[in-house]
This record gives sequence, C-alpha cells and structure tokens, in this order.
Amino acid sequence: MRREDRMGIIRHRVGDEEREKGKKGMVQKIRKMWRLLKQGKTSALFSILSSNIPIWLFRYTRFYVGFSTNPVQDIGTDRVARMFRNISFHVIDKEDVPKLVELNPQKSKDKLYSRLEQGNRGVVAEYRGRAIGMIWLDENPVHVEKELFCSFRIPDNSGWIYDAYIAQRFRSRGIYIAMAIWGLQHTELRKFYGFMDAENLASVKTHSRLGAEIVYEIKFLSILGLCFHAIRRPGQDKRARRVIWSVIWGIMPKIELRLDPEDRQAVADDQKVLAQGE
Repeated sequence: MRREDRMGIIRHRVGDEEREKGKKGMVQKIRKMWRLLKQGKTSALFSILSSNIPIWLFRYTRFYVGFSTNPVQDIGTDRVARMFRNISFHVIDKEDVPKLVELNPQKSKDKLYSRLEQGNRGVVAEYRGRAIGMIWLDENPVHVEKELFCSFRIPDNSGWIYDAYIAQRFRSRGIYIAMAIWGLQHTELRKFYGFMDAENLASVKTHSRLGAEIVYEIKFLSILGLCFHAIRRPGQDKRARRVIWSVIWGIMPKIELRLDPEDRQAVADDQKVLAQGE
C-alpha cells in the first residue's frame, strides 16, 4: 500500500474518532441539561445554554459583585509568605507586553498597550524570568463590562480586577490570590472590586479566601437584543430586587452602580444610563 493511501486511512480514522467524540460530548451535555431541568436548577441550565449559543442570540449569567480589602488577615501571613516564595511580582509596564502575549497568545500587543495608555495597571507574576500570571486593574471612575451591559462606578482609592490569567501549569496554587495581595500591598489602592460567576463554585471559593465581601447579586439575561437585569443586595428579599429591562438597537445600555457599601444611599442612587462608551 502506498504511503499516501496509508495516510488517507489514518486521517479518515482520526476524523471518525473526532466525530464520535463530539457526538458523545453533545449527548452528555443534553443529559446534563435534562437533569438540571428536572432538578429545577434553571440558573445552571441557562449558563450551559449560554456557552453553546451565540451571544447575540442568547446570553445568561448570574454573578456577584464584591470587594476585598486586607486578604492577609483572612489567609494568614505564613501562608502568604509561602505563596511568594520563588515567584516575583511587579507592576506591568510596556516592556512586559511581549511576555504577556507569550503567556496568553489570545491577547494582542496593541490591546495591552492600549490598556496601559488608558491608565489601567496590572500585576504580573514571574517564575525564572517567565510570566506565569497576570491581573489587570481598572482605576477609572467607571468600569464597563460590555458583554454584560453594565458599568460600575468605583469608589476613590479603589480598583476593579479584571482579565486575570494564570498559566495552566501554575493554576490552583494560589497565584491569583498572591497577585491580588501583592497589588494591595504595593499600590495606594485600599480596595479591589470585581465580579464572580455565581455558578463557578471554585471562583467563589477563591474570592472568599481573599476575604471578598459581596455587594450585589446580579442576574443578566439577553434574548435577541432584549436585556433583563435583576439586581439586589445581599440579604434582600427577592421581591425587593431592582429589575431593569432594555432593548438594544446599536446603543449599549449600562446600569451604573455605586459600589461603596458604606454609602447607605447606594441602592437609591442606582440609575440606568443609556450612553455609548463612557
């Protein structure tokens, strides 16, 4: 048999195996969704649907907005010292951009340079001269989450953590927590805000180890451009939640939330803002 024929047979077999694997994966997803439906776990069901349907058609997520001030108290100084061993941290500058693209090739140099020019800062973790993790901090007065059609007004001397990424080999080793602690210790910021996927229990657990205090629970649903946000404070009755509907036709609606929990008028001052950019 010629070499070309053998290679053709191998490719055909590999293709059949991939198709079979895809079918099995789809069957498993359908079974999981059916099980969640029977159990009444609609939030988890919607999350699975969101990951398999185009964003413009359907999107659902339930997330918490919270902040952390001094996670060392919650974790313990000895454990934090072990996290810092053999790993160095510093504020991201332009010279770090090529390393960050090597760490996560899905990021473009132009996008990262643009973040620095816009005044955003970040923390990079390095091991033996290679970047193994990064987090970004938005210190602008308003942080915008375009995919969730929300904006969050950030208190003074605070930052919004976003776009955290850890190299596969170094995950589940406390690198994310160590970067956040280093950022609080080596910047003038007194609080870090961010959001947690409520269905991702590992993420919620990690943020709880950071001493995160939840400020809002938000449900976001979008179907064919019709958006629904349901917002409530921790401990509030579901009937007291704030519900906002909006239709998107080329305009990005954003819900602006004042996040400082010390401001007792925060909920009353919540407002819907229809604007582009900002």
